[in-house]
Amino acid sequence: MLNNKIKYKKLAIKAKKLSQEMIFGSYKSAFKGNGLAFSELREYYWGDDIKNIDWNTSARHDKAYIKIFEAEREINLVLMIDVSASMLNSDFDFKKNVLSEISSLLAYAALYNGDKVSLILFDDKIIKYIKASKSRFSVLNILKSIDNINSNSKTNISSALKFANNVLKKRSIIFIISDFIDNNFENDLSKLAFKHELNAIKINEINIDLLRNIKGIQYLDTETNFLSNENVKPENNMLKLFKRYKVACFEVDEKVNLVKSLSKFLKNRHSQ
Repeated sequence: MLNNKIKYKKLAIKAKKLSQEMIFGSYKSAFKGNGLAFSELREYYWGDDIKNIDWNTSARHDKAYIKIFEAEREINLVLMIDVSASMLNSDFDFKKNVLSEISSLLAYAALYNGDKVSLILFDDKIIKYIKASKSRFSVLNILKSIDNINSNSKTNISSALKFANNVLKKRSIIFIISDFIDNNFENDLSKLAFKHELNAIKINEINIDLLRNIKGIQYLDTETNFLSNENVKPENNMLKLFKRYKVACFEVDEKVNLVKSLSKFLKNRHSQ
């Protein structure tokens, strides 16, 4: 128990230092925008600004509706983390270490900015959901939950996206951290992207994940423990999918300087 406390304290100190040095400024510039956030829809009245008319809603209800905006006081940052077998059982725990570090950086950056952080852990089901909070204890609880997780299940991204769409009522900034070894989740991705700002952090293990796209090469599928030569969805199709729904994508592998690259991604995210 004592060793764990020391471990989490060191992790918190490291994440705090890194996020203050490089991530915090990028985070603020990336997500504060114009200071207005969508609040609700209401029926159009004479004198309302026609620029705020929601044409899709108006067409469905045969009446004019406008979007109401209010001053954005804080951001709700959501970490959606894939903890399936392929994420937890990579060589030298590479993927697990990366997702832990990225989660720490983003969570502490949000904390220092006065924003709320929530967590959704998933494999083929929802493993844990921690509601939005901006307390240090909540952030530490999130990091402990990530570190202590074990799973031998497959990935079901569609199920996780459905869950997020149901529980997240306020517009949120969502980071989906996964290797995205899954498919058939486009419909649920589009629905979530319509309501929230989505960011995909794709963790690649160069020596294994790239081989999955080469025909005729067998690899050990860590989600089934069987040899497979089935190709996953091609990388370029995945990136096209993200681009179609304006999901900013950040790819990580063994060659990436994580802190500098994440900082650059946050700075440039609106140009993607």
